[in-house]
Amino acid sequence: FWRTRLLDEISALAPGKRETILPFIREWAESAEGFSGRHVFRGFSRILEIREAAIAATHRFDCVLSPTAPMTAFPAEWASPSRDPLNPFPHIGFTVAFNMSEQPAASVPCGFDDEGLPIGLQIVGRRFDDVGVLAVARSYEAIRSAKMRPWPEPPETLPPAQPLFIV
Repeated sequence: FWRTRLLDEISALAPGKRETILPFIREWAESAEGFSGRHVFRGFSRILEIREAAIAATHRFDCVLSPTAPMTAFPAEWASPSRDPLNPFPHIGFTVAFNMSEQPAASVPCGFDDEGLPIGLQIVGRRFDDVGVLAVARSYEAIRSAKMRPWPEPPETLPPAQPLFIV
């Protein structure tokens, strides 16, 4: 569904504008060329299945704690940690279900890996309990290890950002 949607948007652009889209993103969207209406509908329907499954799996809990991602940060120059446009989302395995279920979530720093890259703690609440999620996040930040070091300061000058998609 998402690929087909983006492919439709890209197709509506002037050819010169299409060329400004990151090749990884364009290749991912173009892989939807030829999908049938039935295929796209089935994909869209999975969103509702994910929503129902996530809510059913978590309804007994005030909140769910998990890693934010199954890996730490990947280089900013990469569009995805897989570097494969046909498998672009290995980094969203712990967040996607809650995006689809419309449950509020927050990610707070909770440590660093051996290379000093940050690790996030995801706090997910029941639907519409945004205030509860923020309260748990604030409480966690108040009691977490004093060894949490501050975020590094950004460099004085940053390289220009490369847009993923220009309209």
